[in-house]
Amino acid sequence: MLRGGYSIGTYQQQTNQNKLRWICFDFDCKKQSKTDLRTLKREFVNLLVARLKQLQIKYLLEFSGRRGIHVWIFLDQIISKDLAFTIVTKLREQFYDKIINNQRFGLDCFPKTGSGKINNKYGLQAKLPLSRHQQGTYSYFIDKDEEQFLTVDL
Repeated sequence: MLRGGYSIGTYQQQTNQNKLRWICFDFDCKKQSKTDLRTLKREFVNLLVARLKQLQIKYLLEFSGRRGIHVWIFLDQIISKDLAFTIVTKLREQFYDKIINNQRFGLDCFPKTGSGKINNKYGLQAKLPLSRHQQGTYSYFIDKDEEQFLTVDL
């Protein structure tokens, strides 16, 4: 897929069930700016990463390939969507109010809610890491202290 320049999406829920195996925080800059990316990482992503480290939760940090940073948490077992949403809510509580009304930054969380709708067969889709963005750039994993991703041409 990488050689061909494609991307693959994955749905979060198991088909027709309110169960899942991963959580993702999708931090974004609303405009393309290296300065905003640095600020986003420093003011929001680093807070989440510090909390995950404190709780000894393993995570993967990914530059989205364009204007954002994804924090992936892959679970050892399948859990209910409701429990996953509770975890997301607790992990984001120290910065959520500050980012949700922010003019420069945004945050999407997977799962978005804890409830399952009868007609929601798969949940939401997210682009898998190491995929090609529609704009032609690629996402890649970064270290928590890595600033190299900030040198990409936006």
